[in-house]
Amino acid sequence: MFGFFGIHKFYLGKTWQGILYIFTIGGFLILWLIDLFTIPAQVAAINGTIKKSTKSTKSKRAKSKSKDIKTVRVKNGRVQEHVNGSMKRTYGANVITADTDGDIVAVVTKSGRVEEYINGSMKRSFGSNAVDVQVSNGTIAVSMQNGRTQEYKDGAMRRSY
Repeated sequence: MFGFFGIHKFYLGKTWQGILYIFTIGGFLILWLIDLFTIPAQVAAINGTIKKSTKSTKSKRAKSKSKDIKTVRVKNGRVQEHVNGSMKRTYGANVITADTDGDIVAVVTKSGRVEEYINGSMKRSFGSNAVDVQVSNGTIAVSMQNGRTQEYKDGAMRRSY
């Protein structure tokens, strides 16, 4: 329902296209039909640019707790890992999207495989036909080309839905 009104265009940062959708009911349905086939790739491209995660750590210099912000970014097919805005390391190859929970960094490669990294070193590679990945509390949720989601923990698939 919301696709006809262009709500997804606002999420993708394409405000003018969203306004056009509102006033033309999805570009007289022509643009809506085009988006029907291209929206997964558009969303994957937007989600793959920058994803953030926070992790509480104790600072060795101060006795108070601080929040380090770990950010992963995909640039030129490689993962750039930043902590509190400073680049820490670069790794991976042929990466299209990445996410972190503060400990694990999971990436999707151009071949559709998922690679799991800890401290910049690849721990394991698994899956196929992946288009996006999300990491939370050590669980990796992988969005597949067929629209299904697979959850992995320690490299083993726990469930698919």
